[in-house]
Amino acid sequence: MAGRIPKGHPLARLFAMLTETNFVRHLGWPDVEVIGYLTNVLTDFVHVDQLYKVRNAQGRRVEEVAEMLAEGDLLHRADTVDREREVHRHIGDYTLFMAGIFPEFLRRLRTSKILISPDALLDYVQVGKRSYRIVSEPQSENLEPPRRQERQWRWAAERGPRGKADAPLGAVRSFGSEGRTWESWRPGYPAPGLGDLGG
Repeated sequence: MAGRIPKGHPLARLFAMLTETNFVRHLGWPDVEVIGYLTNVLTDFVHVDQLYKVRNAQGRRVEEVAEMLAEGDLLHRADTVDREREVHRHIGDYTLFMAGIFPEFLRRLRTSKILISPDALLDYVQVGKRSYRIVSEPQSENLEPPRRQERQWRWAAERGPRGKADAPLGAVRSFGSEGRTWESWRPGYPAPGLGDLGG
């Protein structure tokens, strides 16, 4: 498996600058934790091993979200709550990445004349929101306060864009906003609304 790209690497710095610029300028949402998290997702997914890091019991990489959902389900293949949360975190990151960076892929997947993947039946934005919600929720009322890693998911439950107080999971509801921001980096590509993707 490929190693992580260091924070000081020029590519990581580029992603950080683009994410910060777009969040501050286009969304009016200068949330350092969210910007940092999304920068890390972009940097991690440079390596295909990270993009498809979920493995099944046989060690084969899982490339479809529908199968990832089964891998992360305690009633199906996930043998621990930690495995469930790990897989759902990846599903959230993967669907956010695909909806934001490759919306044309999702559109083609959903509008193909033949069913080329079970993912064609999924709403990536809704699946991503649900997965982030699973990761952000405590698994028991007796749990200690969330660790720093788990607090990264709390941004989804505490506030929405522009710093407005919002109902629980307000920022997760704005999941598509990050995708529109990422689309603005891609000159020459049409930027469809995420409504076209079912968001």
